[in-house]
Amino acid sequence: MKSILKKTLAVLLVFSFVFVFAACGKDKEKETTTAAETTVEATADQTTMEATTGPAEETTGPAEETTVPAGETTAETPGETTTATAALTLPIGGNAAQVIEFYNQYGNAMKNYKGKVTVTKTDGTVSQVNYIAMAAITKKLAQDMLPNDYKAKPTYTFVNGTSTVDGKTLSKWLPRDKSAKLSELSPTGANGVKSATCTASGSGCKIVILMNDDIVTGESAINAPAKYVSLCMDTLDMKPSDLEPFILKKASVNYTGCSIEAVFDDQGRMTKLDILTPANIKGDLAFKSLDLLKDTDITGNYKGNYTFAY
Repeated sequence: MKSILKKTLAVLLVFSFVFVFAACGKDKEKETTTAAETTVEATADQTTMEATTGPAEETTGPAEETTVPAGETTAETPGETTTATAALTLPIGGNAAQVIEFYNQYGNAMKNYKGKVTVTKTDGTVSQVNYIAMAAITKKLAQDMLPNDYKAKPTYTFVNGTSTVDGKTLSKWLPRDKSAKLSELSPTGANGVKSATCTASGSGCKIVILMNDDIVTGESAINAPAKYVSLCMDTLDMKPSDLEPFILKKASVNYTGCSIEAVFDDQGRMTKLDILTPANIKGDLAFKSLDLLKDTDITGNYKGNYTFAY
């Protein structure tokens, strides 16, 4: 019974946080280091998002909810290259639309940057069990199984968008993994944005974007993109077949508290990017018609932290 319980927990808990964010897609490409390129160690404290000040253009509303039938897929959008102009106007103190428009333009330009840039990256998931049946027996075991893999990745130097070591591409090394664009948020239309602010940072600026809750329910909750959050960061991408012979019933994923912090220099080049994507996953794990763990509630906090040196 103990071995069956451990297997059951492993399926639910491990699958829940194998986030196919930047890390998963990108790990398909071999990561290497050289004497000139070293892994940068970082701690959560070093990459904690800074508090922001300044006027905020804020809109509030109910969480966005999407019910998706099994098997639905989404089309990818081709990339767009944007270059900073000499007469750059930073949106410091601007409204939400101005801030989002700037982030889209210059963030997307970073994905397609053609000059030389060295990128440090620390990312991974920090997770916790909020509720699990038979907690006295299962909770510690479950917590031990949950991945807490937030750590530094190799440092890469890219020239013309390609690594000088192994041919890795800058576009794939940055979010979003399945898009040539960092963000496709609408500056003026419906966008799921709670607030977007821009404050001065040295000779450049710091942009902070906070998202409203974005809920996905239904048979494809574990792999369907959240309506708005997926437009600016990576979300879960698991298939029901990945769980076989188990089934996750009454599945829901709430992307809650998602945020972006990006720093740009006075030329519009990104120097720092912090992305936080908490996903609260709920559901009943079943084996055929047998319900095993009802009302399981787990949260995985994906953190991606990048710095850029030119």
